[in-house]
Amino acid sequence: MDKIKDCPILKYHYFLGRKWTYPILFHMKENQGYAFSDFIYITNRKISRSLLLSFLNESISLSIIKKKNQRYMLTKLGLELKKEFIEIKDRLLKHHILPHNICSLKCLINRERDCILTKSYIK
Repeated sequence: MDKIKDCPILKYHYFLGRKWTYPILFHMKENQGYAFSDFIYITNRKISRSLLLSFLNESISLSIIKKKNQRYMLTKLGLELKKEFIEIKDRLLKHHILPHNICSLKCLINRERDCILTKSYIK
C-alpha cells in the first residue's frame, strides 16, 4: 500500500479498480449535480454511508469529482475517465470478451436496476 501512496499513477489505478468506482462514475452525467442520497440510490443501498463518504472524498482528492453547494459533479478528468470505461467496454465487446446480448449498457444509461454489470459490482 505504501507504494500506491507514493506513486500517482498507481493511486489512480487502485482507485479505478475499486468496487464502487465503475457503477458510480458510469451513472454520473455531465453537468449534473448529485446529492449524497443520489449515490445511495445508484448503488441500490448496498454501500454504507461511511464508505460512500470515503469514496467521494477520495474522488475529490483525485480531482475526479468536485463538490459545489452540497452537490457532487464529474470534473473534466472524471468525464474523460468515464469515456475510457465506455471504450474498454467497447473493446471487450469487439474482441468477444463480453457477449453482445447482455452488454449494451443501455440499462446503465437509463438507470435500470437489473443491469448484469451493475449487479456484478454491487454483490
